[in-house]
Amino acid sequence: MTNAQTAGRINSILLLVIGLLAGAIAGYLYGRSGSPGGSPATAGSTALLNDRLAPENQWIVDGMNCPMPGCTNMLAECSGELPRKVRDWINRELAAGRSGQDVRSEIIRVHGDNLFKTFPKPGRDST
Repeated sequence: MTNAQTAGRINSILLLVIGLLAGAIAGYLYGRSGSPGGSPATAGSTALLNDRLAPENQWIVDGMNCPMPGCTNMLAECSGELPRKVRDWINRELAAGRSGQDVRSEIIRVHGDNLFKTFPKPGRDST
């Protein structure tokens, strides 16, 4: 084998390796960007939730913190996954005809003290 043939094969192999690495890096960056071809869990949960409460339904979550442990943000405003799911659930329950008071009672029953980290629980004497 001549030096020209050897050099040509080495260059071809190096070009192939560089192309594969560039493709892997581009694919990784594309997947992390949250684009439609990216992670279905990220794209699906943020796009499909109806987590905005109408002003007339804000009272349902008044005085409640985010139910995630350690989070003291208001439930109505927190951008975490769990509070977004709770607000989406509220909208679905209201659309199904359930009363706001029933929905509020169930949220308190399910999430309990996690909702009242910075506010007194309803019905408790705060003195």
